[in-house]
Amino acid sequence: MLERDSKVFVTGFPCIGKSEFVRAYIEKYGSQYKKIGYYFYNGSLRRVISNMNSEVPVSLSDANDDLYIGSLNTLRTLDESTLIVIDNFNIGVEDDECVDDIPKLKCRVIFTSRRRYEGVTTFRLNGISKNDGVELAKKFFDNPTPLDEFRLSGIVCMLGRNPLFIEIVGKMLKKGGCTTERLTFELLAGDYTKYDQKVTFTKDGKLMKESLIGVLINMFGFSELSELHRKVLCMMHVAVEAPIRKDAAIAMFGLNSVQPIDDLIDAGFVSETSNGMIQMSHFISEIVFSVLKHDKNTCRELIDRIRLIGNDESIQYDFGDIRNIIAEFAFFPIVKPASEAVEVAYDCFKFFWRMHDVDRMEELNQRTFALRGLSEPRQLAIQELEEAAIEAEKRNYVKALEIQKNALEKIMALDDEYLKAEAAGSYAYYLDLSDTADSTEELYEAYKRSIELFEGLDLDNGEKVEECRVITRYAHLLLMTCKTDEALA
Repeated sequence: MLERDSKVFVTGFPCIGKSEFVRAYIEKYGSQYKKIGYYFYNGSLRRVISNMNSEVPVSLSDANDDLYIGSLNTLRTLDESTLIVIDNFNIGVEDDECVDDIPKLKCRVIFTSRRRYEGVTTFRLNGISKNDGVELAKKFFDNPTPLDEFRLSGIVCMLGRNPLFIEIVGKMLKKGGCTTERLTFELLAGDYTKYDQKVTFTKDGKLMKESLIGVLINMFGFSELSELHRKVLCMMHVAVEAPIRKDAAIAMFGLNSVQPIDDLIDAGFVSETSNGMIQMSHFISEIVFSVLKHDKNTCRELIDRIRLIGNDESIQYDFGDIRNIIAEFAFFPIVKPASEAVEVAYDCFKFFWRMHDVDRMEELNQRTFALRGLSEPRQLAIQELEEAAIEAEKRNYVKALEIQKNALEKIMALDDEYLKAEAAGSYAYYLDLSDTADSTEELYEAYKRSIELFEGLDLDNGEKVEECRVITRYAHLLLMTCKTDEALA
């Protein structure tokens, strides 16, 4: 590649071995060059180039035009017998004012970067081979059994064949902080947060001591991401397995433009196919899951967005049956602790409830509580709310009312005013449909109770919809009992 184009960008995930790869190239082919310069990018090519001929390092403020131009003129006198390496150039080529001066040089230049680039010659590293990864882990892990070696093979693949991660895991195994069995289990669950045991290793010539989760957070630049980018990554982890069109992703994530997605593509978190589809690799997806800690509010927003997509015929084709996305998400909620996972599953349940998909409602209710073995009063109340809704969908209104009454008694003892208002509204509705009310006044009072509870709350858009649903049902009852003026009001 250097023979075809003297300027090459070596790219790949953080810690994949870009710097080591370039050093290996220098070790093998260094004799072909008269001069080799190796520099770490420090935020400014102007500073790097200004320091090339300076015996005393200069700061950015001291890197004046004369010093820079003098060093640049020296570089211009060099031919292909000189190799310049700029390591850790982790910004866009358009983000450094001096990048345009590099193509004019005759010498060879290699950049290493974790970013993705267009319009430049790029060599992307994809990690070491599985066999080499196992051998690397075995260097640090003494006397593995045949079963350990088999598990190591899977661990290497789940770590994205990333040599630094494999080295850290090998040293963890040597120190006795974990076993191959536990590592395999945690990685299959997609959770790196348990890997907090610190080990010593060398990165970019520096001796470091850090845990695997610490390296992931620091090396992938999660701290540099905006809240919007973090939210998009969380939503993408939840909802996108197969490649999808960008316009569909924009609708799903509630974005005003494609720019946040393009930012994540450039940063290496999201990959783009030749025909404009986007996808997140399984490896990155699991890191996102471990580091960003999805919360129930982000998940609730995503559920609402997916429901809106289901009503948009222009992009329905990209998703097929949107209920499949929600079902998968609901059965394996990615939020913790279990109490919040149940609430996310309940949001998914209501998604199916609005579609009157009673089969999915039943399946979700059974799996949510069977998978988690829950027993807290709030969780039991939510379970009964779902069971009552299922009976109502089957038109078993008397049974639905009985279950809802039990749930409401539990909920009134909880510190959750919105759940009280929602449960009271459903109770009034089942009472209305079951024809078991002693009088019309009892029905009026049941609806008014729910409306009064709602009126005391600061509601988001989805919660306002639930309040309007109760008000509308109450208005219908008033109309059917000849209270037309009150119904209109």
